[in-house]
Amino acid sequence: MSSRAVLLAVIGCCVLAELVFSAFAQQAATQARSVPLEDRRPPLFLRETFKMETKDETILTQTHMTAPNVDLRIYGETQAKWAGMDHAKVRATPLHGGLEIVWRASPLDDPTFVFWGPCNTPCALAFRDRNNYVDLTDLAKIKWRTKQTGFHHMQLIIKTADGKWYIGDYMEGPSTDWLEREFSIIDMRWKEFDAEHVVTKGTGAFVTTPDLGRVDEVGVTSLASGALSANGHGSSSAARLDWIEIYGRPVKR
Repeated sequence: MSSRAVLLAVIGCCVLAELVFSAFAQQAATQARSVPLEDRRPPLFLRETFKMETKDETILTQTHMTAPNVDLRIYGETQAKWAGMDHAKVRATPLHGGLEIVWRASPLDDPTFVFWGPCNTPCALAFRDRNNYVDLTDLAKIKWRTKQTGFHHMQLIIKTADGKWYIGDYMEGPSTDWLEREFSIIDMRWKEFDAEHVVTKGTGAFVTTPDLGRVDEVGVTSLASGALSANGHGSSSAARLDWIEIYGRPVKR
């Protein structure tokens, strides 16, 4: 057989293999779509509870993370001004500081939480898995335990694989007690988000649902600033996050 004939035979085999693979992939996708949405719930992708070694309150950093292979990202103008400063020194000034991790004697069942009180401009935090994007399509959802005061609302933020940020319209409002809630991503509407300044951007209108198949970072924010009294400490005006669970499918980076 001539070399030309061998080359044509190899090309033919490759084309056939590609057609067969494409047919199988299309069949698998069709079968997946035929499964009821309620039976396509994704697994737990990330759970973060935060940790403290001592009964204290201090700057929130990577050292307080409990989820493996996950980076903590913190956003907002207030936090940047506080970087590298001693917590006690900041408390003695009118600077405020940014996101803190706090241990309180109450509630007894889970006394450690992230505190937005010292954010004299809005703050946000986000989580980035080092190995995977997260697919937040189908019945992906969020569970969290929060408590807000002073008209603060906790909202979800995401950064998609193309580097764009969005904020969802689900809002967890003020409450007297800590509340555990869950909500589906599929029901949310989105606005463009400026992570550096922690505000909405663009026209302010809702946008077409972004590509949720590859989400780079998932986080939370309150668009309100913290209390001015007592350098942002106290219960008058703040958002609080005890723990968060993200349900979605991992997608290799």
